[in-house]
Amino acid sequence: MNKLARHCLLGGLIASAAFIPPTLLARPAREVLGAKYVFFLIGDGMSATQIHATEAYLTAANGGDANLAAHLRQDQNRLNLNRLPVSGIQTTFAYDHLITDSAAAGTALACGSKTLSGVIGMDHTKTKEFKSVAELAKESGRKVGIVSSVSLDHATPASFYANTAARSGYEEVAVEAARSNFDFFGGGGWLKPTSSAYRTLYPSLATTSLAAILANEGYTTIATDAEIRALKTAPRGKVVCTVPTLQSSAAMPYGIDTPAGQVRLAEITEVAIACLMKNNTQGFFLMVEGGKIDWACHANDPMGTIGDVLDFDEVVGVAIDFYKQHPTETLIIVTGDHETGGLTLGFSGRGYETAFEKLGGQKVSYEAFGAKVAAYKAAKAFRSPYDAATNNIDTTMKALIAADFGIVYDELPAHRQGLLEAAFDRSMGGPADNTPTGWDRGYGAATNIATVDYLYYGGYDPLTMEISHQTSYETGLGWTSYSHTAVPIPVMAMGFDDYRFAGYYDNTDVAKKIAAAMRVRSDLPIVTNP
Repeated sequence: MNKLARHCLLGGLIASAAFIPPTLLARPAREVLGAKYVFFLIGDGMSATQIHATEAYLTAANGGDANLAAHLRQDQNRLNLNRLPVSGIQTTFAYDHLITDSAAAGTALACGSKTLSGVIGMDHTKTKEFKSVAELAKESGRKVGIVSSVSLDHATPASFYANTAARSGYEEVAVEAARSNFDFFGGGGWLKPTSSAYRTLYPSLATTSLAAILANEGYTTIATDAEIRALKTAPRGKVVCTVPTLQSSAAMPYGIDTPAGQVRLAEITEVAIACLMKNNTQGFFLMVEGGKIDWACHANDPMGTIGDVLDFDEVVGVAIDFYKQHPTETLIIVTGDHETGGLTLGFSGRGYETAFEKLGGQKVSYEAFGAKVAAYKAAKAFRSPYDAATNNIDTTMKALIAADFGIVYDELPAHRQGLLEAAFDRSMGGPADNTPTGWDRGYGAATNIATVDYLYYGGYDPLTMEISHQTSYETGLGWTSYSHTAVPIPVMAMGFDDYRFAGYYDNTDVAKKIAAAMRVRSDLPIVTNP
């Protein structure tokens, strides 16, 4: 019997029997008990293109030439995730869309089932609730941690503890987090820290405060760098760690914008490990999401994307360090839930050439620069109606662009200057170009017919988007979308039962493979309300 067949047999026996047969007891204990420590690391919006672009950037940043194979292959230019020995590819389509959203993709990865876009932990009829691999790990005696760089009630983390027909029901999701009995939550905050809905959703306390509900469920909330770091040497159970400085939507800052000295995603992961290891003989399951890779790709932000891939890859490094201490008991899985932005390594204007060294000029994310554009506009107090003919990019704006993106306006060819001027006028108050393009945004209604502006800038600040696009194009990067795409996603694995993750398979199979490796029920999806 080959190794795969043997492990499948073991998984089936353990799931169906109330005792371990003597023949299995004769096998090595770890083979019977399964992976003790499981790291499930998800780069939201991350595909092979985001990964390879980051390695090309590292090559240039380390003084090499990303156009030379010998430089790209140097060890210093490789990501940790590409050091994992086993690799596969997973497809990402949802029940109702070839291009998935994070709720359906998260449900597939966490619960092993297809569902509708927008649905978390339930089937496509919105009547059956599923049990996630994190909940199965908890039932098996393992501790469970959930970490994300975005809000902890966002779609991907929620898929591991919540069941809801609408991912936008943040209050319901947050209450399910409080009731999960998971051992650690960390990273971002909560989108609805206060809401009258909590009185209905958690009637025993009659409060509008999520913090009060978490405390009532035994959680301690920590929100300073010093207190979070203190948990490394003085860990505790049932803790929620939120970094002190958040950007929009209760998310951690982009890696490129993180204040000096603030706890980053890898350090939150170290804290989570310390807390999960306290008084623990059964092991743990830890899901960590690099959630803002997706957000940066939505905005076609090259260094916002690469900076957060690098932050996420530091988490992979933390997991590898842990593996080295527990090599026979640890399983690491790294993947993404879908690709975002339609990022390509190649732009028609540059042919076969790339210039990744040019990315070094970008110092802030699109979000941080967009805030500067808004402040500039407020200070200018342009008259209404806005006059595009007399208002142009001035020395102050030129200085901002040069400082934050390394683009010297006066040295650009006329065509690129014209594109920046047009975007500047859109940002500063010129009338939006509502000329329909003839393409709808994918929702099938006439009211969703895209405008010219939407194709140029999406829903973002026009000037920031034009600068981001010019930075990308000059580098040799192309973008096809402000949304998700359907390209298959790489899966990397190392450790116990890592062979399971080789091959080409569906995203629902990832959860099934993890469950099998943990020797918990492998007949996913598991319906909790049949």
